Amino acid sequence: MNELFEFCKKKNIENITFQHISKEVVDSTHLTLESRIKDDQTLPGTRLFHNFQPIDDLGMIEARRISSDGKPALTFNLFNKQRTLLVKTKDLYPGYFIGYIYDNLWYFGTVNEVNAEKEGVNVKFSHPDGPSQSFFWPSREDVCAVPIPHVIAIKEPQKIMTGRTLTYQFSKECVRLVQSSFENI
Repeated sequence: MNELFEFCKKKNIENITFQHISKEVVDSTHLTLESRIKDDQTLPGTRLFHNFQPIDDLGMIEARRISSDGKPALTFNLFNKQRTLLVKTKDLYPGYFIGYIYDNLWYFGTVNEVNAEKEGVNVKFSHPDGPSQSFFWPSREDVCAVPIPHVIAIKEPQKIMTGRTLTYQFSKECVRLVQSSFENI
C-alpha cells in the first residue's frame, strides 16, 4: 500500500491531498470504537435515516429520514426501547390503500409490495396530493418506495365512475384524519 500512496503523491493532483494511514492505526481505532459501541443499541427501522435529535432528558429522541424533513418520521424512547409508529409492517398487504408522506406532502395510494427486510413498501401513487376529496390514477403509472415510518394510515376509499374515469373518494373524516396525522407527525 505504501507504493500506491507514493504513486498518488507523485501525481500532484490539484486540490487533492493524500494521507497514509497505517494498518496499525486503523486496527487501534477499530478496537477503540468497538469498545465504545459494543453495548449501544440500534434503533429498529432507522437504517436509512440521517437525522436524530434528542427531545428531552428522559431518553426520547425523534428521527427523520433526511435532515430537511420538517416533521420526524418516528420517536423513540431509548430507556424503554419503544418507538411510536402510526402503521406497522405487519398491517400492510398488497392492494391496501394507504395514506403516506412523500416529499413533505401526503398522498393516497395502493401498496404494490411490502419489503419487511428494508422496512418499506412499493406504492402506486394516486393524484393529486392531499388534501382532496377525490383521487385518480395518472395515465402514466407512478410507483415509488416509501419507508414504513412515512405510512400514516390504512384507509379504504369509495370507488366512483365518472365517464370513463374511475376516481376514488375518501370520506371527509378520513381525509381529516390523514391530514391531522400528517400535521402532527
